[in-house]
Amino acid sequence: MKAFIFAGCFFLLVACNKREITDRKEGSISLPPVENLTLQKLTDSTMKLTWNIPALPESIEQPVSVFILVKEIQPSLASFSPFSTTLDNAPTTFTYEVPDKPLEDPDAKRKYHITVKIKGTTVRKDPNYSGEVYSPGQTVAFDE
Repeated sequence: MKAFIFAGCFFLLVACNKREITDRKEGSISLPPVENLTLQKLTDSTMKLTWNIPALPESIEQPVSVFILVKEIQPSLASFSPFSTTLDNAPTTFTYEVPDKPLEDPDAKRKYHITVKIKGTTVRKDPNYSGEVYSPGQTVAFDE
């Protein structure tokens, strides 16, 4: 009986811990978003993205990568991702070929959102955490 009371008191004390699970740990690393993201239409089906990579913390290995996600926005406001890629060696441009229109609705207007994020790896490795860090994304939109 004493062991049951002791175990109950122990769990009560552990459950009353005020520490938040979502607290950021000290020294956490964040990356700034890309700057000056622009979209240029080269042809009816080719888009060129350009951006600048800002100054990065010394705690990130160089060169960084750039993650690109393309989303097609449907008329029902649903979206799907027809394309994503990671570009190595800190690129500042990317050319995207818009997929052909579906045969069942060749007159449909399509809307795209393209998001660009910096992807880095921390210099200091911790076996308990992933070393990958992503910046907040910057997005441009275009209609076909």
